[in-house]
Amino acid sequence: MSVELLSMMGGSLSGFVMKLIASQAQAQKEQFDRMLQKQVAADDSADRAAQRTGQAGVIVRRTIALCTLFAVIFAPFILAFFNEPVTIQADPKGGLFGFLFGNAFSSLYDVSQTPSMGRKE
Repeated sequence: MSVELLSMMGGSLSGFVMKLIASQAQAQKEQFDRMLQKQVAADDSADRAAQRTGQAGVIVRRTIALCTLFAVIFAPFILAFFNEPVTIQADPKGGLFGFLFGNAFSSLYDVSQTPSMGRKE
């Protein structure tokens, strides 16, 4: 091969590589611009939603939080004073994936009937 042919092939190859790099940079710039537009739209939507929220939304969120706190923290202590059984996990195996369609729970009717003590023989 002649030097001119090698030079022409090298120039073509380097031109192709540079064009490929430039097209990838352009694609990344367009992707970044689309992501930035999407973020601006999301921020605008969140700002408009925050302006729409009135006193009723605050009351609803507080009610949900208080009901959750009551059900998780206070209700078990209140129910302990009444003759209500306590449900515990007895057999984690069984059923679909260990939690569906299986009898994995047991009800205790007395405080002394825990799995480690108070078993009736």
